[in-house]
Amino acid sequence: MEATPVNNENVFLCRKANVWYTMADGDWYNPKVWAGNVLDKKQITMPQPGDTVFINHQITYSIGALGLNHVFINGSLVFGNGNYSLTVNGNLQGTGKLDMGNGAGTLTLNGYNNYLHNFVAGSTSTIIYAEPYDQPIMPLTYANLSIIGNSSSISKYLTGDTMINGNLQVNGASLQLGAYNSTVNGATNVQFNGGMLKNAAKGLALFAGNVFIAVNSSWNFSGNGNVEFRNGWSWGNDDYGYFYTGTGTYTFSTNDQTISRTYPYVVQSTFKCTVKIAGITLTLGDAANQVFLLLNNGSNGIDGTNANSKLVQYNAIVVQTSLTMPMANFGSYNYFVQGAVNSAIGFNLSTNYTLPNLQYPGLILAGAGKASAQANLVCNGLAVYSFLEMGSYHLTSTQGLYVAIGATLSKTGPGNLLCGGQAIIENNANVSLSGNPSMEFRNGLRFGNAGLSDPRVDLGTGPISFSTNNQVIESSYPGSAYNFRNNVSINGIVLTLQGFNTTAIDLLFTGSLNGTNAASNLVINAAQIARFANAIAPMQNGSLIANAGSNVYYQLNGNQDVKAGNYGNLTLSAGGVKRLLGNVWVKNTYALLAPATLNTNGFNLTNP
Repeated sequence: MEATPVNNENVFLCRKANVWYTMADGDWYNPKVWAGNVLDKKQITMPQPGDTVFINHQITYSIGALGLNHVFINGSLVFGNGNYSLTVNGNLQGTGKLDMGNGAGTLTLNGYNNYLHNFVAGSTSTIIYAEPYDQPIMPLTYANLSIIGNSSSISKYLTGDTMINGNLQVNGASLQLGAYNSTVNGATNVQFNGGMLKNAAKGLALFAGNVFIAVNSSWNFSGNGNVEFRNGWSWGNDDYGYFYTGTGTYTFSTNDQTISRTYPYVVQSTFKCTVKIAGITLTLGDAANQVFLLLNNGSNGIDGTNANSKLVQYNAIVVQTSLTMPMANFGSYNYFVQGAVNSAIGFNLSTNYTLPNLQYPGLILAGAGKASAQANLVCNGLAVYSFLEMGSYHLTSTQGLYVAIGATLSKTGPGNLLCGGQAIIENNANVSLSGNPSMEFRNGLRFGNAGLSDPRVDLGTGPISFSTNNQVIESSYPGSAYNFRNNVSINGIVLTLQGFNTTAIDLLFTGSLNGTNAASNLVINAAQIARFANAIAPMQNGSLIANAGSNVYYQLNGNQDVKAGNYGNLTLSAGGVKRLLGNVWVKNTYALLAPATLNTNGFNLTNP
């Protein structure tokens, strides 16, 4: 068998760990300060990786990096002025003094039983708790504190009031604040499936620097503890197992600050807490990140503490279950910011409610209660998931209008309805405009299952205009249709009838349909159905463009004029005389169904 050569390297690798004691004050790398049970005292003159040391004197530590087993400090261990690193894989026990005030040293603790009687952190040192299991945090004043683990189920937990004058980093483990006061004066970052937890109502969590909770990392204050922020708060995930505020009080103080989210989807984060704004401006959302808050507090969810308290809704959706608006008692609430990115106010109502404001950014209505307007209503966008009664007041939505499945939009009186964005009426939504208001659409209209005989959608008989932008009327349900009893005008734009995705639309115009000038166009795409049941021909001003494969019916049971031009498929039916106003070309199928008759009026009807 080949013998293993004996050299210093192999002796070191095969040796057992040693125990060292200091014999005098001095530098760590000075052999004269050490005595130990090492066998080869000529080659090994000071502690080596894995050894245990007892510091009984004042020792200056200036080693680049060293990992030891246990460290006992009965005297003083003073880190030098540099980026020196010490790792303790066992326990750190210090009845003496650990001084890291001179430089940017790092102390990594991988053991469970750690104690320091006298600790000087300085301003740039870092202590890292890195045991791969649950680990107590010493109640000290730290410069910087890092929590490291490989699973969110690993808990690092405070054992007393704790002060961090610099930054707090939590990576891959959960930091449990417990029933203790904790202060972080620098930035707080929780990442890589980390967690910031508090399971007790006692003890204030104060964050003087910005707080960032990354995607897939958690914020869980289920103990209902109080929190104070002084430089803003941002988080990644929503309610689904990652975010829980508890019912304590969250105070925003000292500096103007921002709440934002970095998760790329619009999903809500529920605020069960009460929010207090203490004389500063709290802005919801920033240019890049929207926040979606559900204020699910039984009383007022957000309020100020004095007249200087301000809540600004910049890029945020705020939905509340309370009937009391935010900032009702103190301060101001600016929810309609000029140039704001995308904001909305929502009410999740359990009872009937008169809307308290006249102008909103976006407006969202949900819940079992009915909301009623008390004056003309202006909003950037309107989404109705419950019930909105407009009475005789004007409704202006400068962006879109959305009526959800099972929701109701009612207008029992006259007035105007203006929709600057697309208006969407979902399947099984209820729209009743029995007050016959005047309506203007600027970005199209989509029907769900608003069939010819479906009583759920009634736009009344008030005039309708399509203006400003080229737009479409479309359907999201196969075979859906609507009967426009209204007089419809197309104001110098192109209005196209088309299906949504693969569906087709079927529209009946019993009122008149006309353009306001020569630039007004009605386009009927292939497979779409347009039915005209008014004596006046459609689009006397402007053009009627019926593409190949489209279906046009003139079906008034009486005399009726027929627009000149090209048609895909054309059917004349119901009764009366159908009079041509010019030459007509039918590309595919033409049908004249009795008892209707045709009066060519001196023009030609050509069907190949």
